[in-house]
Amino acid sequence: MKRIAFLFTLIALTSNLKAQIGIGNTNPKAQLDITASNQATPASTDGIIIPKIDAFPAVNPSVDQQAMLVYLTTATTFGGNAKPAGFYYWNQATTDWVGISSSMNGDHDWYKEGTTTAPSSINDEMFHTGNVAIGKNTADYTLDVASSNVDTTVAVSTTSTTTTPFVTNKGIYNAYAGSSNNDVNVMNNTYSGTSTGVVTTIKNDVYCANATSFSAMQNSFFGSLGVHTGIQNEMGNAISNVGLRNMMYNKTANATREGVLNEIYNNTGTGFSYGVRNLMGNDNPGLTSNTWGFYNSMIGSGNSPNIGFSNYISNSGSGDHYGVFNQLEGTGSGIKTGLFSRIVTSAGGTHYGVYSEVLKAGATNFAGYFLGNVGIGTSSSNIYTFPPSRGTNGQVMRTNGTGTISWNNVSDFAWSTTGNAATATDFIGTTNAQPFKLYSNNIERMRINPTDGEVAIGATTSPYAGDSLAAIGSAALPFSTSGYTAQNGSGIWGETLTGNATTFSSVQGVYYGTSIGSGVQGNYSGTSTNTTRSGIYGACTTPAATNGGVGVYGYNSISSGNQHIGVFGTYNTSAYGLSVYGVAFGGGIITGNVDAAVVGWRANNNNYSGYFNGNHVIANGTKSASVGTSKGNQLLYVTEAPEVWFEDIGGGTLRNGIAHIDLDPLFLETIFVDKKHPMRIFLQEEGESNGLIVIKDSDNKGFTVKEKNGGNANISFSYRIMAKRLHFQDHRFGNDPVWGKGDTRKYNRYASPPPVDYEQNIRFQEEQRKNYKPDLLPEGFVSYEQLMKQAEEKVKSSERPKKTKENN
Repeated sequence: MKRIAFLFTLIALTSNLKAQIGIGNTNPKAQLDITASNQATPASTDGIIIPKIDAFPAVNPSVDQQAMLVYLTTATTFGGNAKPAGFYYWNQATTDWVGISSSMNGDHDWYKEGTTTAPSSINDEMFHTGNVAIGKNTADYTLDVASSNVDTTVAVSTTSTTTTPFVTNKGIYNAYAGSSNNDVNVMNNTYSGTSTGVVTTIKNDVYCANATSFSAMQNSFFGSLGVHTGIQNEMGNAISNVGLRNMMYNKTANATREGVLNEIYNNTGTGFSYGVRNLMGNDNPGLTSNTWGFYNSMIGSGNSPNIGFSNYISNSGSGDHYGVFNQLEGTGSGIKTGLFSRIVTSAGGTHYGVYSEVLKAGATNFAGYFLGNVGIGTSSSNIYTFPPSRGTNGQVMRTNGTGTISWNNVSDFAWSTTGNAATATDFIGTTNAQPFKLYSNNIERMRINPTDGEVAIGATTSPYAGDSLAAIGSAALPFSTSGYTAQNGSGIWGETLTGNATTFSSVQGVYYGTSIGSGVQGNYSGTSTNTTRSGIYGACTTPAATNGGVGVYGYNSISSGNQHIGVFGTYNTSAYGLSVYGVAFGGGIITGNVDAAVVGWRANNNNYSGYFNGNHVIANGTKSASVGTSKGNQLLYVTEAPEVWFEDIGGGTLRNGIAHIDLDPLFLETIFVDKKHPMRIFLQEEGESNGLIVIKDSDNKGFTVKEKNGGNANISFSYRIMAKRLHFQDHRFGNDPVWGKGDTRKYNRYASPPPVDYEQNIRFQEEQRKNYKPDLLPEGFVSYEQLMKQAEEKVKSSERPKKTKENN
């Protein structure tokens, strides 16, 4: 001890010397070189004792003490970190005591699993929360591995004899959990290179000697949302792209070989199940890029059967079964072929383009079933097309020589009378200028006149020149022409062909009688409940024109009297109904208990449901807006005036007692203002003031609002402007001649207000109908009751007497 004390004293005394000091040696290799008494078998006192402290200093060391070494005898806490007993040095950069042993160092790279203690055994399970790089000096991912010039970057070798039930052994296990709006790749392999060999991003080699099934890749999906894709391949431009390729080498084994096997089980679901579904896009405008949903190429010389496509369906359900189902919907002009078979003439054996075997008896079982034309031939110029539907009893098939076969009655191309054999050139008729007549019961019923080919029925000629067909009624047959059908068609159809410039209608009726008849009358007596069923239906379709086109057109050309009606509509009010109804774009047919003479319906707030260029008069009624509320649509009524006013409403603010208002220029274009027809302005104060006055601009394009008595208030105000409508500025009242002369107040009556509640209003309408009394009408009016009586008479007059056996 005296020697050591002496040495430290010597060190202190020679601290300013630059010589090296050796302890236990005569040739020091450093500033201070201490040698043990025996390096091989040292003594228990060989060493240096660093200052021992029971706690760190209360005042931190400074930069002058950087790297100062101490030994902490008692575990403590410093800077919020646990400090176990051991050697520590002062680190000024972090103002912290740093332990020399990793077990006491707070800046550990690894911790034992579930702790903040550094690992101390080679068998410890440990964790690290930062990214780790191998083969590179930057770590961009949790585990970032880089290599070059090696054949294997990461090798995982797992040896397991685990036989625990329901436990799967895994070589590599990826578990990804999260919610993201982006694509998620649990495993992403990217190859970039110029290799001339086969490049495989995932390759599985399975070697197993037991009899269990092998799956090189198995995908299991759990969940009911989203699209589940077992394998998805995205390939760029290449000489050849193969989505899925299977190569099987069990050439000698007696085993089944299946390129793709799909097992799909669906017990309760309602979705579609596809064994194989191909979705291919082909936007190549050329004709050399083929797209094949399935392409099978079979090579070899074996004698076993080769089947390009085989379906075996044994499902016992009652649903339809299709061995092959093709649906083609493309809009291109190319040929669409549901099933195409070509057997070259050089192929051996017997050839069947289509072979179908259906031996089940019954009229609804077919070896071939076609809905549409059927063509048979040996070349495109030698095709015969069979008719798409069956003929009637006694008809025969007949070709026109150009490939079309049709069903024909024998009488269509040959006349057959008793004892003659007709040919296609035979006919029935006259060969001179004599009419061709048809008789029954020795009475002429119809004739074809020789001069113009006019056909007359019930007479020898038409009352008017120019008729191709004229049917003239008689006392026994008053209905000269009638058309009936029980099929999906028309009893009578009239059509003026395209390109014709005639001003006459395809079907035209003229009434010259003296009763209540009609030129054309339609009466619907069908059973359909469709709203649009009708007695007469008018439609304007093709060709399209820039302007014009009327589905139903009514015109009254009588030049005297005062009751001319172009189109008239009414209905039987034993039930609710609508007389005339127009539906525009977005509209609909009213349902419910509604009585209306004229209805126009257009989508809300779009254009017009009714448009009038001229006076619009409502007599003995109101003008209302129907507005939706919590109690159903309610009526809001329009205020009426004896003069024609337009008005505008707005507001302004006084600034120091004055404000100027400029009128809307578009509003000014609609009104007329002068000294005789002044503009009326009404003000409403919205604050305290001495009162307001209005000073109109000299050009009547605005006005000034001022506070009385020179006030300087800053308040808001509202205004309402009324001015006469342009071109109607002198209107005040005006007689309505429809109601005749004299005191017409006798035609008015009290109108009970409708209830606000819907159910009450329905009962109110029913009461109104029950207690209805005809209104008093001016002289010359035709009452509703008269119209109903006339309509009933028309309907009765249009009813044909039922045919009996005697007059049939």
